[in-house]
Amino acid sequence: MFKKLIKSETVRRRISFLIFIVLVIPFGLFFSANWISGLGHRDAVGTLFGKPVPRQTFDEILQGMRRQWEAQMAGVPLEFLEPMLIQSAWDKLMLLEEARRERLHVSDLDLIEFIKQIPAFQENGQFARARYELILRGTGTSPRRFEELVRNDLLVQRLVDRVKAAASVPDDELEAAYREAREALSASLVVFDPAEFAGQAAAAVTDEAVRVRYEAKPEEMRHPEQVRIDYAGVSLEELRSKTQPTEEQLQAYYADHQDALDRQADSSPKPFEEVRDVVRERAVSELARTQLQTLALDLQDDLDEKKPFEDIVRSRALARRSAGPVDVDRAPALPDLPSPTILEGVKDLPVGAVSGVIETDIGVYVAQVAERIPSRVPPLEEVRDQVRARLVEERATQLAGDAARAFVTRLKDQQGKGLRFEEVLEIEQRVAIPARFTRTQSIVPIGYQPAVNEQAFATPLGQLTEVLETPGGFVLLRPEERIPADLARFGEERESFRQELLRAKQDTRFQEFLTGLRARAKLQSFLN
Repeated sequence: MFKKLIKSETVRRRISFLIFIVLVIPFGLFFSANWISGLGHRDAVGTLFGKPVPRQTFDEILQGMRRQWEAQMAGVPLEFLEPMLIQSAWDKLMLLEEARRERLHVSDLDLIEFIKQIPAFQENGQFARARYELILRGTGTSPRRFEELVRNDLLVQRLVDRVKAAASVPDDELEAAYREAREALSASLVVFDPAEFAGQAAAAVTDEAVRVRYEAKPEEMRHPEQVRIDYAGVSLEELRSKTQPTEEQLQAYYADHQDALDRQADSSPKPFEEVRDVVRERAVSELARTQLQTLALDLQDDLDEKKPFEDIVRSRALARRSAGPVDVDRAPALPDLPSPTILEGVKDLPVGAVSGVIETDIGVYVAQVAERIPSRVPPLEEVRDQVRARLVEERATQLAGDAARAFVTRLKDQQGKGLRFEEVLEIEQRVAIPARFTRTQSIVPIGYQPAVNEQAFATPLGQLTEVLETPGGFVLLRPEERIPADLARFGEERESFRQELLRAKQDTRFQEFLTGLRARAKLQSFLN
């Protein structure tokens, strides 16, 4: 029905990613059962267990994960996370191979039952084969291929479950773990915020220093490639607002969907008039979705006939809209672009080329690139203020760290002369913030920094931690009192804490397993 719904390979990967990662399970993998093949190393990105890994296999996994991370961390430059992304892709390949080596098995019955439970393939809470086939056709994936991928996903999940099942929480360690986890620490916190030193840093930054900084790291100022987009289509909400079902359509919907409507006390269907509003709401949604599907088919016909974008917009009476410029490699948060999937549909196209039909959660669209703005490193005069701001931030951070370390030196000197901690704070015009936290709780105002909590609990009462760097600046903590766990609450929290501790031990067990698996896989990467 939606054959060739999306022609762009980028969009296919995006929608496949959404189905396999978001709608299936966290270990969605993008490769066939024979991902380790006999191809030569020239066509591989590396080896695992002594066998080459195809580039296409690896790239598909990596791109899917990259898009997931982009969606979860919008605005965060992923180049800083690239090493983690690459390692995660290798890990997924290792896990699948290990599942096969352990001869784990997923029956056809288990596979079918799992797919039936995926919400994307359901209508009114029931699996709908027509919808299942429609969505797969829209991504260019056959049911057989999809089922093979899901079987691989389930194999990996079974391996993970087996590994985690080895973790347990015996009764004899539960109370001791509770005491440690719920023990709190009262401490004095001294913060050296770089913002305090921004004025001093700014006063010392000269034009020459800005020039030197720019010339040392020009790539930091690079503007990514951007595009301006023209798009046209209809949203589901637009169609809903215009849809007025007839009485006959409402009655037909009521007759066909009684199992999904509320029932009376004797389990018989409620009379139509009692559920009219609910029936109307659901019928409007169903009719609007049908209209969207019809529009998608019509647009596909236009694309098959190679119609230009302008002709499609005119013949289908669609409103033409524009968006951008927007970075091509980052999901945009633009009020004039209803879905980032539209960007995915055109980002790899030349100017003027029309996308495939782009079906999103909120509507159906076609789009084209109106303009491409190449990536470039702007001249210094264009980014002087940004370079100066970065330099000021770096120097303010350095000044904050220097001030924290100098404070510790002076504190020790003053305490050697008999002054108390509080007296030194007054002399130094520093404020100690009272803090109370457990080993895993956030510390106001710096948030949860595991290394800080660990240092604080490891430091004797009345002494200072070393200077610790956090995203919000440099800090020192002086533990004042340990507050034991309230064992009166242990009884009521016993089982919930057992589950909390079990999850933590399972995660630790899995990380240990993964570390060993990496060693056995003997990864050789040919990536630069």
